[in-house]
Amino acid sequence: MKKRITVDGMTCIDCEERLFTALKSKGLTDIEIHLDQGLILINNHHDLSDAEIVNTVFEVGYVVKNLD
Repeated sequence: MKKRITVDGMTCIDCEERLFTALKSKGLTDIEIHLDQGLILINNHHDLSDAEIVNTVFEVGYVVKNLD
């Protein structure tokens, strides 16, 4: 299932790397991070709940503004 996540606070390549690593560790694939838009696109093959995705982003220091 494809997910579109809008995130607040992503500003640099280090942000991108932290988020990519955290999401990948949860088994997510096809991760695209667009810093300029504050946007993450993922393919959720493992059917993680929205809450698990939000918590993963939060654990590395960012706030999910929208997830659909």
